[in-house]
Amino acid sequence: MPQPHDTEDAPIVVPKPMIIGAGLLIFCVIGLAIFARFTGAGRIARPASSVVAERDVIFQQLPGGVVRVLDAESRRVIISFPDGQGGMIRGSLRAFAYTRKVRGVELDGAPFRLTAWENGSLSLDDPSTDSRVELDAFGSENRAAFASLLRK
Repeated sequence: MPQPHDTEDAPIVVPKPMIIGAGLLIFCVIGLAIFARFTGAGRIARPASSVVAERDVIFQQLPGGVVRVLDAESRRVIISFPDGQGGMIRGSLRAFAYTRKVRGVELDGAPFRLTAWENGSLSLDDPSTDSRVELDAFGSENRAAFASLLRK
């Protein structure tokens, strides 16, 4: 015989104010997401700046783990990194290769654009996928690795 405190068969009752509150919360989150999407609120953007130096480069992965960086215009080798060196450049190459693969863009041959800006920042763009990496975010040593590609 069931005891008076057994509630296995009792219906679960959610208080009406909780349902209304949850609905309002969902409505507000969707509304704020739409507002941010159309107004650009919350986006982080650098101030407009002019180009100081720019170079199109091609990255090649060779057998034995060698990464070679070529000037896209002359096809001359700027620098080669043996296996285990050029960590930041290798990491960026992997990230861009993944983006190209996901978007169905050919992995090799298309150049990347390395840009030094008047405000002191440095960026690496992939024109074939409209992707950009702000290189300043990865520290001064990694930024210097890419900056050296502009000077060589």
